[in-house]
Amino acid sequence: MASSLIEAKVLAKVRSVLTGNATITGIVSTRVYDSHISMVGEPVYPAISLHILDGLSTFVGKDMVQFTLQIDLWFPVDEQVKSVMYDCYHAIRGLLHRYSVSDGTVRIIQMTETASGAVLFEPERRLWHMARRYSVIAL
Repeated sequence: MASSLIEAKVLAKVRSVLTGNATITGIVSTRVYDSHISMVGEPVYPAISLHILDGLSTFVGKDMVQFTLQIDLWFPVDEQVKSVMYDCYHAIRGLLHRYSVSDGTVRIIQMTETASGAVLFEPERRLWHMARRYSVIAL
């Protein structure tokens, strides 16, 4: 199976897991975009964006693919307190760190949070931005 197909299935599964969680949907509703926020026409905040980092996918063995998934949280400074963003992050990490699944549509062998950067302030849009990266092995 092509790595892009596996990646698409993983994105769909991750989006489904996140939008199926009451804590996360209580904060961002179903605004989990499956591309970087810059690719979304008119994003509504708060939101989560998911995207595969380009050029980092590699085949591991015959059918498994390893790649990096970035999950970004975007929260309006003027509408939300920063602690709500952290509540959302902890819910995401609780669901996805060390996550694995085999449900007939995709098989995620391992998903592990590998990098967490500082919380950034985006002054032109007045947003808090938190980026987290996950290493994913799937087939």
